[in-house]
Amino acid sequence: MYSKQITATFKNIILFCRDVEKTAGFYSDAVGLKVSHQSKQLVELKDYSNFRLILKQIDGEAYNMKGYSPILNFEVDDFEHTLKKFQSYGAEKDGEIVDNEDYQMGFFKSPNGEMISIIKTKTQINSDDDGEGVEETKTQQEIKNILKKIQF
Repeated sequence: MYSKQITATFKNIILFCRDVEKTAGFYSDAVGLKVSHQSKQLVELKDYSNFRLILKQIDGEAYNMKGYSPILNFEVDDFEHTLKKFQSYGAEKDGEIVDNEDYQMGFFKSPNGEMISIIKTKTQINSDDDGEGVEETKTQQEIKNILKKIQF
């Protein structure tokens, strides 16, 4: 089919649930994941390798009934190539492709019906203090600039 190898990093899984607190308790206590972020509607858990399970509170069963949970999220090196590869396997686009200054992202139904998102973060190479090249997103650059401004 295609000779070019796809490079993707499995970033996280988003799981929609009716009771985010109870579900977080299960994955924390029974599975051993560590809570890294928690709010009323969302809990992020990590394993020893920093792989993330994101639990999102839902009010109804529509997302679960329509196959929107879980969502498998992948970060890719070449968005357009991955998109073509997905299409060649019959993956169906679910919504519009987001393309802004920070990233490209799209949601798909796999040929087997799972929800998959792919994201390509747009980076810019900057030089750090020792002259080494460092990749940063524009958002990371903005945060760094703000922090520099507020230093005394």
